[in-house]
This record gives sequence, structure tokens and C-alpha cells, in this order.
Amino acid sequence: MLQKERTTATTANLCSVMESGNHSKNGASLKSLMSKGNWWITACLFLFLALAGACKDEKDNELPAPTDLTATQVEDGINVSWHYVKGADCYMLQIADEAGNSQQVDVYDCDYVFKPEKDGTYSFVVSARNSKDLGKLSNTVYCAYTAPKKEVTEGSILGSWFCEEEGITIILNADGTYTYKERGYEENGTYVFEDSKLTLRDEDGELSEQYVVKSVTDTTLEMTDLYENDWTFTKGSGEGDDNEGDDEDDEKNSNEDLIGLWGYQDWSVYKTFVFNNDSTYVYKETTNKEVTKMKEGTFRFEDLKLTLMNEYGLVSESYTVESVTDSTLKIKNTNSYYGTYMTFEKLEEFELTVPTGLKAVQVAGQKIQVSWDPVEDADRYSLEYTYKYLTTNYYGQSEKEYNKVVEVQSNEYLYSPEYLTGVKSFSFSVRAIHDKPYEETAWSDTVSCDYMTPGGGTKSGLYMGIIGFNNTLNTKSISLLTDYENINNSYDFSSFIDRMNTTLATTLYYAVDNAVKHLKIATLPEDLENVAIVTFTDGLDNSSTTINPIYDSPNDYRDAVKESIRNTKIKNQDINAYSIGVGNKSNTEFQAALDAMASVDSNSYNVDDMKQVNETFDRIANELFNKSKKTTLQLSITTGLAPGTRIRFALDRDTLATSEEVATSEVYIEGEFRRNGKIEMLEHLVFHGVKSSSDTIKITGIPNEETLLTTFYFEDFAIESEASIDLQKMTEWYYIPEGDKWSLEDEFGKQDDIKSVVQRKSAVILLVLDCTTSLGDGGFRDMKNAATNFINTVTNKE
Repeated sequence: MLQKERTTATTANLCSVMESGNHSKNGASLKSLMSKGNWWITACLFLFLALAGACKDEKDNELPAPTDLTATQVEDGINVSWHYVKGADCYMLQIADEAGNSQQVDVYDCDYVFKPEKDGTYSFVVSARNSKDLGKLSNTVYCAYTAPKKEVTEGSILGSWFCEEEGITIILNADGTYTYKERGYEENGTYVFEDSKLTLRDEDGELSEQYVVKSVTDTTLEMTDLYENDWTFTKGSGEGDDNEGDDEDDEKNSNEDLIGLWGYQDWSVYKTFVFNNDSTYVYKETTNKEVTKMKEGTFRFEDLKLTLMNEYGLVSESYTVESVTDSTLKIKNTNSYYGTYMTFEKLEEFELTVPTGLKAVQVAGQKIQVSWDPVEDADRYSLEYTYKYLTTNYYGQSEKEYNKVVEVQSNEYLYSPEYLTGVKSFSFSVRAIHDKPYEETAWSDTVSCDYMTPGGGTKSGLYMGIIGFNNTLNTKSISLLTDYENINNSYDFSSFIDRMNTTLATTLYYAVDNAVKHLKIATLPEDLENVAIVTFTDGLDNSSTTINPIYDSPNDYRDAVKESIRNTKIKNQDINAYSIGVGNKSNTEFQAALDAMASVDSNSYNVDDMKQVNETFDRIANELFNKSKKTTLQLSITTGLAPGTRIRFALDRDTLATSEEVATSEVYIEGEFRRNGKIEMLEHLVFHGVKSSSDTIKITGIPNEETLLTTFYFEDFAIESEASIDLQKMTEWYYIPEGDKWSLEDEFGKQDDIKSVVQRKSAVILLVLDCTTSLGDGGFRDMKNAATNFINTVTNKE
């Protein structure tokens, strides 16, 4: 008995220790207990203290009630919001109407839009919860909801409307028919809606009812009848009326009503059901990155109950179906302790296919343009690229692989490589993605893009690149050959040609294909006027499809290169491509290859020997040299002539020529002199043996009041005649109709009357040279000399 009392007292002391907030006193009490020899009581004390501390921690971790709960009517319902609760995984929102009907909704954010089915006042209370705890309830808030009124149209009143006070249901169909139900009575007929007046006529065409529609919302329809009685209908057929259980409602209790794809956004997870005609279903939970959960089995829908069964026919889950329409499926999860409601939306079914047509092409600016055929129903794509590059460390250089996947919103992507040192090629693959629900295809076939050093520059001048071809390509990237003034890098290019060697295999098409690609990716000046490729070969291609096997035959590759040459523009300039062949003049296949490597057939040259090769190179060099310059011809003349006088500037007749010789001139500019006040013009211009970009209808002269001369400017002037022409020996003649003769203007031709102003424009030339052993040592040496002379011609000729 004494022992029991002592224990009780000790327990009381323990409680005192627990309750006290004074730690010094607690420490004294513990010493007192221990000093009395109650060692076993002391052990119990520490155990008790540990348990109490755990209880206290658990109490401290209890989820608090959410604060600042508000409920406000918005356009599409009632917006309910509250403050975030630390530690909460989600929130349980309880909603109740005036009749006491309630529901609970799991919400994964701090706001929720509730869509009432009818007008009235609704109450809301919320609590936080996580996997361990359901927190305290918040305060209750209320919101009076009135559905926004809609414009009264025939479309706005369609559907089923129920008047609870009289037990009347009116169903208005889009085809102009109606059904009227009242406590077991049913009537069908047609209706007319006009000027807010709804008229119902039975099947015999007799007037049944007539109403004036006063207002309509998503939930209510207010009308007045012929006797000025007010009627208020709510959306739906009415619960508990005599119509319940008819054939229409029975149809909603069949599997057919659920067939299709349904989706529901549950915080960061998107849930989908696919119900099939064979009573099978697929359930998925997805994020925006992957499928996180998937179930399959069979389903049964009857008596507003949806039952899911696994592959063995055992029930796995069941739901109460609150409502199902053509667009929504509202269910309550009876497997959940909280009875979670979910409203699924009807989705369009889709079939995602693997992307096709993947292409990767290097473009200007050290970038690669990747594109593929768009995939129907794809919301976005994942693009994967891989390449190997060189990195330098303490021990030297080593090769590393780089791999990355990027998200792309369209079916093309402009890729800028992260590394370029030692990179030879890039590999790409793509897959299509559908977001809601998440679905991804397999990766497409991989395509590669060989990387080429772009070359080029922005300084005005003549740029050049060289490609020597045999079983591989020996390339000098595009760079500045001359700026026409101070810089001349001819030696660099001539030295490159000197170092070229011969070996087996002719990769003609592959080489010209790469020449076009080099032009596409090069950085070139803004004043670019001419783009050219000059190709030399002595034999048919025999190895291009081995290096680039995407073409089935050499002829397929040839035709593809031909199309590329003739359809590619470089900074809005066409490619002027020339081809020179030797030694196969009777071979029609060889001629077809030369024609394909030229931009027009007239730029294709099939010659007999290396001497003619050199002459052809020189002819092309002169032509390109002239194309890279822009000449403006300035002619200053006296204008004391009668309006309508024809003037001819003869470039091939001197001052001693007769009128008959001037009349048969082959190189001249001719125009009709006109004057309009102080403005003097040449009209109806004719260019013969010469050309100019100036208007042939009319050009206006610029007068000089000091010299009394008027100067006419002819832009982009060039002599087309092959005759040797000296512009300074040009003569001016005017026509005298009375004698049908040309008369010399002997004052024309003085100093500064004739000026030729030359302006150099930027150009780029790619030399593509055959470096195969079939040329022989002598032929190869002659080809290199011809190419070197070509460089000297385009840089040194003035």
C-alpha cells in the first residue's frame, strides 16, 4: 500500500515536471527523485518524456486551417480561393446548397471554380490535407449565385426545361419539334420561336401553348403565358417526376453512352479513360513528360454505376456517375475515403504517328536547319541530336560525344552547335508528342548532316573556293581573293592548286553538290552581284553514290545536282555554273553530265584537248571578270536641237564615216530628243551591240548651266559586240529627215564628253577540279596551269 501511494505520488511529480515550463525546477525535481533511490521510476520518466515529446511534435505538425477563404461569382461560376498551407499536398473543399445537398472536391491548387447547376446561395469550407493528416476546417463563406442572362435566341432556349411547381417538362429540339410532359401526360408537336415569342402546336397543328420569353440563362428560363402568368423553368427534366425512368434516361445507363476518350486535369496529372465498343477500357495518368500510370480491363455501366474490372474479371474500382452528356462525364470515386468528384471532358480521339521526312541541312551562320513533315494531332516534338567533338586537356586532345533532347513547338528547328572543334557530322532524330493526354511516338529514323567550315567574309571583293575531287574532297574554303584595290591573295589559291595530287575515283556529282552547299553556308558581302561555279572533269562519275548513298543511281544524283544548281539562290543571286569537259566528245552520257553541271546548256563546254581547256578557262574568266564590274556610261551633249530629232551615238564609226556607213552601224545607242520646259530627255531608246539597264522608254538628262551641256547616264553599260571598241572614239550623229541622211555633231568628243565610270561589285567563284589519275601527269599539270591562269585573269585584268 505504501508502495502504491509512493508510485502515485511519484507519478504526480512526473506530471508536475511535464506541465512545468521552468526547466531549473524540473531539473531539481529529477534530482530529488533520483536521490531517493527510485531508479526504476527514473527510467520510466525518461521513456515518458520521449513519448510526450513525440506527441508534442505531432501536435505541432498538425495542418492549420486555410485562411482568407473567399467565394466570388465570376463569368463561368463561383471562384473560391484561400491562402496556401505549408505541408499540404491538396485541399478538401466542401460545397453545400440551400437544400443541404453537399459534395466534396479534392483541389490541388489554392483556388477552384465551382459551376452551379442552378441559382441560389452556396456555402464553402476548406481544409488542408496530406498523406498523414486532414487539417482543421476553415471558416465558412457564402456566395449568392445568379446565372448570367444570355441573349434570347432560339439556340439559347434549346434543351430540356422543368417547372418544379407545376411538374411540367418542355423539351425543345433543334429540328423545331418539342415534347411537353405533365404528370403522366405527354404531347409532341412543332414550335416556332420569333420575336421572343414561343408558340407550340400539337401534331394536328392546333395551338397548344404560347409564351413570351423574358430571360434565359444557362440554368433558368423565365416566360409569361397568354394569361400573363409567370413561369420559371430550370434546366433538366426534373428529379422525381413521372418522366423519370423513361427510355431516354435508360439510354444513359448503357455502355454506349461512355464510348470515346475522356480527360480530366487533376493538378499536374492528366487522367484519361478510353471506353471501347467491345467493353474494354484503358486508363492513363500522364504528366507533360511521361505516362505515370496505366490500367486496362473491361467496364460495365448500369444503374448510374461504372464498374471497372481487371484482366481476370475481378472488380478493381467503381464510380458513381452523377451525369453524362455528349461533352462531360461527372463521376464520384466511391473507392476514395473522401468521395472525390471528377468531371471528365469528351476529347477528340487521335492517332499519333512517327514523324517522317526528316532533313538536316547546314545553312549560313554555322547553323543547321532541321525540318520534318508535320504530324497530325501532335502538340509538340522532341528533337534529339548527337555529335562527337574534340576537347583539349593536359594530356592532349580527346574525343567526346554530346547528346541533347530539345522540345520544339513546330516541325522545324534552327540548330546552333554548342561545339565545333573536330566536328565532322551531326545526327538527328525526332518524335511527336500529344499533351492531353500525354502520348509520344517512337523516335524517327536518324539523319546525319556533314559539317563544313562555312568560310567567306563581309568585306567587298572577289571571293573564291576550290574543291579538288577524286576518292575524297580536297577543299579550300571560300575566302577573299582580292578586294580590287590593296589585297590580292592569288598566291594562296595558286599554292593550293600546286599541292593537289591525283588518285583514283571520280566523285564529280558529290563535289559539285558540296560546292553548292559551301555557297549556301558562306558569309558573303551585301553587294554580291555574281555567284559562279566552274567545273572541270575528264570522265564520268563513278563513285559519288558510294560516298552519298541516298541516291539510287549516278543519274539520280546528277539530276538532283542539276536541279540544285538551277534553283538555288545565294543572297538573291542565281548561280552561274560552267562546265568544261575534255576527251569524251562522242560520249552522250558525258555530255549529259556536263550539261547538268551547268546553269544553262550554253555554259557547257566539251573540248578536244588541254589547250582548248586553257582557252575555255580564260574565256570564262573574262566573262566573270566583266560580270563583277558595273559600268556607267556618261555622255554630255549640246541640246540646241529641235524636239523629235533622232540622235545616234555610233561606237564603230569615226568622224570620217559617211551617212550611209552610219546608217549601217552595228554598235550604237539611239534615241529621240525631247524637251519639256527645262527638262531634256532621250526617248524610245535603242541599244544595238551594247546593253544597259537604263529605261528604254525615257531617260532624263542633267543640265550644266556653265557648260550648257546635258549629261545622260546609261547604267550597267556593256559592249556585246566582239569587235574591238574604243569608247573615246564614239561619234554623235543626228538624223535629217529631208535628206534621209545622218549628220555629224562635230563638237561632240571633247574631253569629258565621254566618261566610263567602273564600280567593282562583290563576286564569289567555286572552282571544282578533277584530280583523278585518268588525266595523266601531263594533263593534270596542264589543268593546274589553266586553273592558275584563271585566277590571274579574274584578279589582274583591268
